[in-house]
Amino acid sequence: MINSLTLELLPVHSKEDQRLRVMVDGKPLLSMFETYESRFTDTIAGAYTDWLTVGDLKLRMLSSGERFMPLACDCGEWECWFVTGAVHISNGFVSWHQWRNPYRDKQVKPTNEHWCYKDFPSIVFEESQYRATIADAIAAL
Repeated sequence: MINSLTLELLPVHSKEDQRLRVMVDGKPLLSMFETYESRFTDTIAGAYTDWLTVGDLKLRMLSSGERFMPLACDCGEWECWFVTGAVHISNGFVSWHQWRNPYRDKQVKPTNEHWCYKDFPSIVFEESQYRATIADAIAAL
């Protein structure tokens, strides 16, 4: 299945704090993670918020092999709690995969893959739509 990417500018106090909400097929990536984590607990343990930055757009999301951070802690300290994904670009498609939360990774036990994100689905975009969406978001900033 080919997905559709939308990036929504979030209200901020200053341009330096500009963040974007990632939408996949019209659904917030944040809610996709909440749904995924709900299989392990009644409440999402990490207080995620949308955290995609201009730096991610310009420096990481347009190159294969880079990692980007679409979600971070709502306390405002991104190092507190975050999720990263890897970008892979090939044959006219872009995939996001290899999702990680380094704090969750430490909680995975050999017999219980409680917080392992290996089952979180890869997200695949048509490259031209993906690049156009990122270009539009950068221009809007």
